[in-house]
Amino acid sequence: MPSSGLERTTQNMSKPKLAISFSGGRTSAVMTKLCVDKFSETHDIAITFANTGSEHENTLKFVDQCDKHFGWNVVWVEAVVNPEKGKGIRHKIVTFETAARNGEPLEADFAKHGLPGPGWLHCTRDTKELPIKDYLKSVLGWKWGEFWIAIGIRADEMDRVSQNREKLKFVYPLVDAGWAKEDVKQECASWPFDLDLKGEHYGNCTWCWKKSLRKHLTLAKESPEVFDFPRRMEKNIAI
Repeated sequence: MPSSGLERTTQNMSKPKLAISFSGGRTSAVMTKLCVDKFSETHDIAITFANTGSEHENTLKFVDQCDKHFGWNVVWVEAVVNPEKGKGIRHKIVTFETAARNGEPLEADFAKHGLPGPGWLHCTRDTKELPIKDYLKSVLGWKWGEFWIAIGIRADEMDRVSQNREKLKFVYPLVDAGWAKEDVKQECASWPFDLDLKGEHYGNCTWCWKKSLRKHLTLAKESPEVFDFPRRMEKNIAI
């Protein structure tokens, strides 16, 4: 892997910190493995999986399999939403067995902040970014800006790399390593398990409104039940 900002900090810090948000996808899994293999001896690494309750069951199984097989010690967190105005998002630690599977974290967030959409992008922030940030701060004592953040973007997705990566303390292990989609597939093929989804359209929150119309139509044809949760949210929660 070519030199990155993360590696250069080793010269200035006794033991740099690296936060890895494992999304549950193949790219994220391979990125996590690369980071652990390369930096576990020289960096403090915290690996988290933020569960929204709307991930596919096989995504949850994949996270659990990766964790057990590679010994990553992934910390599963879920958002704790205080309905009181002015109170921020906190976190709770769960496990594969106790993780929400009916959208509970999202439902609590929507009840307080309303339904997300193009003009109100709060669901990822509230149920993924903020619970992880709260865990890192309240449990590990990591202060924002004092650690690097591993981002699961491949070399064939360079258009998604932030121009302010150094300032934001973002590191892109797969980009630095030159790994593209086929490289990720080949690496995962060497593992004794895999992410068992019918297709990429089932990734992340199964019904995510950010997915393309084509993916939504495919989901509606193959697994219409994935839209039961958003349908209920639209019915019960004011926009």
